[in-house]
Formats: sequence, C-alpha cells, structure tokens
Amino acid sequence: MSQALDNGEKLGLPNMVFVQLSGYGNDNTWVLESLKGTRLARGRGVVAFDPERIDFQTLKEWHGLGVRGVRVNLRSSKTVLSRTEIQSILRKYAEKLRPLKTWSIGLYADMEVLDHVQPLLSELQVKVVLEHFGSPAFLPLDPSKQPGWDSLCRMMEDPSVYVKISAPYLFSTDADFSDLESLAKSLFRMRNGTGVVFGSDWPHTKSRGWDAKPFVEKVMEWCEGDEELREKLFRENARDLWDTE
Repeated sequence: MSQALDNGEKLGLPNMVFVQLSGYGNDNTWVLESLKGTRLARGRGVVAFDPERIDFQTLKEWHGLGVRGVRVNLRSSKTVLSRTEIQSILRKYAEKLRPLKTWSIGLYADMEVLDHVQPLLSELQVKVVLEHFGSPAFLPLDPSKQPGWDSLCRMMEDPSVYVKISAPYLFSTDADFSDLESLAKSLFRMRNGTGVVFGSDWPHTKSRGWDAKPFVEKVMEWCEGDEELREKLFRENARDLWDTE
C-alpha cells in the first residue's frame, strides 16, 4: 500500500484506482485491502469475479469500499473465443453491473475482438473501458489499418466508452514510445478528448522495474500544449468514469 501511495506521489497523481492483477484470478484481497487503507474519496477499485457465482450483496459491499468495475481479461487466455461466446460473457457481466449504475467493464482484449463487442454495446448499458490503448495488433502503422479500428471508432462515439492510455511496454518497441504517437493522438481527438484516461499500470508485472515517469512526460507532450486535454486525460475523465468527486 505504501508503495502504491509513493508511486502516485512520484507521478503527481494523488488519486488512484487499484485494478485486479490477472495472476490473482478472482481473489480480490489485494484490491479490497488497498481500498480499506485509502480514503474513499481518493481510491477506487476494479475487481474480478465469476458472473455466474457472484451475488448482489457482495457487489454492494464492494461498492461501499470504492469498487467501481470488473476486469474481463479475454487476451491472456490461449483459448480463441467465438463471437457468440464473447457476447455471452459480456452480457452476463453487464447483467450483474447494471443495478449498480456506476460500474464499468474493463475489457482487456485484442482490438480485433471489438468487431464482436461493438454491435452489443447498446444492449450492455454499462460503461466499458478498453485497456491499454485498445490493445493494437501491430505498430507503427496508420491506426486505421489496425484490425478492429473501425469498431473502436464507432464505440468511442458513445460517451459510456473509454480507452485507457497505459502499459506502452506491451506494444512499443521504441525507447521514446514514438511508435504509439499516431495511435494516441487519434484516440485523443475522439469525442473531444472526453474518452481517454491515463493509467500508470503500476506495479508493471510484465516489465518489472519500469519507470512510468518518462511515459507520463511523453503523454503530456502528445497533448501538444492543450491544457484542457491534459486535464481531461489525467483528471476529469477519471472522475466521471470512476464516480468520484
């Protein structure tokens, strides 16, 4: 917990969202204990659970601690899911979240999977966060050439959809992240900058020892001096998404 607070202070980010690590499965102890050690106004959490086993009372208790979302990881598994299977999974989660009104689905899936998600969006009626730049297939290229890009663009027309600007080391091969610049700026332009949120992805389980500060500085640079966009990216959009003051 102290390390998380120190990291947030180092990056100039006083508020934080604790996101369930994939390696912990559905054991949300770390997220919940971290929230208990944080003032409610300052911390939010994203958990993992089986939608067929969770009960509403548990979700309400977690809500009281500051949980505002569930992470759905479709990318780490080697299993290739069909369109029908992907839509069925998302329907089950959305059904559990809708009564809570302010929760979101944090979707970690290859961008091409959005071709199956986009037609379902209006039915889900919950906020959706696309993890890690929307998880592109390859870089650097015109984002419009990315499989699933058209579906991402259509999804971003909906104010309930956000893209998290995070974990560049999963895709970038450039020391200064220049191969992500075109993608990032394209995302920034969508919906007048109201659909992007910054994420440090700390503690960087896929890249131990990685220093996020240069990435923060690079993202600020990509904003090209637009202070309003910076405020949205690092603060305002997160407040709307995570239901904070």
